[in-house]
Amino acid sequence: MAARRIGQIFVDLGFITDEQLDMLVEEQSQNPGRLIGRIAMEMGLLVEDQLAQALAEQMNPKHVMLRAWSVWLQHLISSARRQIAMSNGIVRTLARRKE
Repeated sequence: MAARRIGQIFVDLGFITDEQLDMLVEEQSQNPGRLIGRIAMEMGLLVEDQLAQALAEQMNPKHVMLRAWSVWLQHLISSARRQIAMSNGIVRTLARRKE
């Protein structure tokens, strides 16, 4: 059985409308390789929790390896934070230690 498409899951869960999904698909077609969930977050159509819920719905796991889930969730949150910072013009700086 094929996995449900994530965009349709967004609609089924009531996170976006069919029209918004069409807009996301069009945006994705203009930028091949970009993930539709990431595009939706950048456009302000979804928040992190909604994306995580939709991905969980898509995977429909019977058992979850918590360590793997934690790494994936940390990556997701890190990506979202990076996108929020970029969209607000926030620049991260790093201090180097003198050795």
